[in-house]
Amino acid sequence: MGRDPESRWLATVLIGAALPALGAGLIVMARLYTWALDQDWTTGSSLTPSLAPWTPALTFLAGAATAIFAEPIRRWVFRPVIEVSFDPATCVLLTSTGLATADGVYLGESQGRWVRVRVRTTRRRLVKGCRPHLINVEIEEQGQFRPSNFVDTLRLKWSSQPADEVTEPIDIPRDVAQFVDVLAADRNTPGTYALQAAIVPLYCKPLFDERPKTLRFTILVTSDEAKSARARFIYRWKGAWDTFEAHPG
Repeated sequence: MGRDPESRWLATVLIGAALPALGAGLIVMARLYTWALDQDWTTGSSLTPSLAPWTPALTFLAGAATAIFAEPIRRWVFRPVIEVSFDPATCVLLTSTGLATADGVYLGESQGRWVRVRVRTTRRRLVKGCRPHLINVEIEEQGQFRPSNFVDTLRLKWSSQPADEVTEPIDIPRDVAQFVDVLAADRNTPGTYALQAAIVPLYCKPLFDERPKTLRFTILVTSDEAKSARARFIYRWKGAWDTFEAHPG
């Protein structure tokens, strides 16, 4: 079982503080060794300088190692972390929707149900350039999930963003959750649902048609600095906009 986020953060702080101190300690030890070689601890004659020529080199290597590795290690220890999750309580949403024609003429209100995943960071650092992707769709056959004909990686849409920014990378600060729209069904078109991707290839549209089926989706979120993270959920389409089910998978 993993540690809680605060414990992991404390451990990284201690490691980040210890690494530069270790490098500084090596430098101090090397300088003490240089000083010891210069002392006469016995008869008044200088010590045998068999290792003395190596002392400046050891000092230089210790300092160089600290200068070269301290910053990359610090960045790795304190790198931002993405967490992607699916909880039906917050990720299956019933909301009012607006109907419009293709040229933008408003037709009235409707209701829709949305399936989303939540994205947040568990570290203090801002996560820059987050992008959500659909990377896998499996279909249930005879009680087991098997590969479907889906072979692409599709860019998904961010929730609650301006229309021209829903597929753009966004930054996520600590304590702020962002949601990614994955699927949507509407009362105005009760027998269908739609994948919320920027582009849906023609070959995989039958995978998302109106026939009842059970699918398992894998969502991957990437960023400019943090390691990618993913979440999976199971979607059971029963043929109507208000009867589908979704749960972690």
